[in-house]
Order: sequence, then C-alpha cells, then structure tokens
Amino acid sequence: MTYFELKKYIEKAVLPVSADSCDYEAEEIVCYAAGIGSAELFMRYNDDVPQNVEEKCKEILNERLTGNPLEYITGTTTFFGLDLKVTPDVLIPRADTERVCEKALALLRQGGRFADICCGSGNIAAALLSRSDTRADLFDISQKAVAVAKENIKDLGFEGRAEVFVRDVFSDDIFSGREKYDLIISNPPYIRTDVINTLSSEVKHEPHIALDGGDDGLVFYRRLLDICPDALNDGGYIVFEIGYDQEQDLERLCAEHGFDCEVLYDYGGNPRCCVVKV
Repeated sequence: MTYFELKKYIEKAVLPVSADSCDYEAEEIVCYAAGIGSAELFMRYNDDVPQNVEEKCKEILNERLTGNPLEYITGTTTFFGLDLKVTPDVLIPRADTERVCEKALALLRQGGRFADICCGSGNIAAALLSRSDTRADLFDISQKAVAVAKENIKDLGFEGRAEVFVRDVFSDDIFSGREKYDLIISNPPYIRTDVINTLSSEVKHEPHIALDGGDDGLVFYRRLLDICPDALNDGGYIVFEIGYDQEQDLERLCAEHGFDCEVLYDYGGNPRCCVVKV
C-alpha cells in the first residue's frame, strides 16, 4: 500500500465520525504515524508504507472511530499557528477562538499585562504572548489543566513572561498578590447544563467542568463581571468568548453591571466575542 492509498483508505473509513474534515484527519493520522509533515507526505505519495506505520495508522483510526477526538489521540493540536499539547483534561482549542484572540491583540498595549481566566491548555494566553510584548497570569481551577498550560508555556518559551495558577474563579482570592491588568480574557464554560447531554460524542469526551455554564449558561459571565473590573487598570478591557446564541444575554448582563459591550462575530457569522470596556 502506498502513502496515497493509505490516506484515501483512512479518509473513507473516518467518514462516520468526521464527514466535514475527513481529508484533513486522514492526512493528520498518516503524518503523525509516519512522523512526517504534510509536504513530505505529498512527496512520498507513491512510496510504499512501512508496515509499522500502516499498523499505527489503523490503531489510531480504530480509536478515532470510537468518537475520541483526534487531538486527544495524538496529544497535539495547532492553534493560532502554535503547536500545543492537549489532553482529555482540557478543551480542544477551536479556530473560532482565534477571532477572540485577534480582538484582544488589537486592544492590548505593548508591554502590558493580561489575565487568562479558565485558561485550559493555555492556548489563548500563548496566542497573545506570541504576537505581543506582554506579560500574563493564567488561572484555572483544574490542577491537571494547569499542568498542561504550564507545559505549553514552557515549550513555547514564554516562561519568563507568564505564570500559571490553580485558582477558583468563585474564590475571593483569585487575584490575591497579583498586579492589576490592562485586559482580562476568558473562554469560560458557557453551555447550559441541560444541553450537555445532547452534544456530539466528541464534545462529550471533553472535560465536563470546562463546558458546564450552569442552568442558563451564564454563571461564569456573571461572576467575571462582578470581580474583573476591580482587577483592571483604568480603561481596561474584559474580553469573553461567547456562545452563538448568547449575544443578547451578554448585552443584558453587561447593562445590568453598568457596562456597554461590543459583540463581534466569527468568520462563520456567529456571535463569538464580547468586549467590555471598564
């Protein structure tokens, strides 16, 4: 079997769990198993595949067909052009969140400070640090998520500009001992509790604690709007990722807290980013 034939075989086989991205996933599986990049795979299309590579591909495929996301199987993903480690203890970074990062970068001043709350893998903070001369504090309640974030921050060379903490957003001391920030960004849990059981099998593999936003999906937004203003410098910003159906909810919550907000849309045309100026 050639590399081209193997890729086509996997592309067809993965259709039941990845109809929209079967070509991408097939390429990722072959490249990961062979330890090569996309360009080298293209150059090897007519070469015979070593048996160990073929067997590895089929092992990955079998695991993928159980609904386990490919990123958890390989332990890696790409976000904002950065290679990141991911485990089942963190959400898998998604392209829609890049829109949130782009807006935050436009608001951050060079040399400023920001906080990433509910940081998960650290993907948002890493994205901002990679494109700006800033410093960051990252917070998450999960010790395992913090371990992943610390590893990503270290691997990307940002240790001197970022610190990662295990802290609870509902604790009174989340910002204890920290300086004020120019911007606070968060992709918090925002899915309504009663919706979680209706999600795809892939999403159900992701950590429940990082999905559940309470009965109305707004529990974390309320809390963050309560505590973040006092942790910001004058003229600072809060930037949230929000769900596709939460635009009016966030506008109402911000108004209740005495703030105006701007809602931005992702490249799919859905509400994705809420910006609050304090």
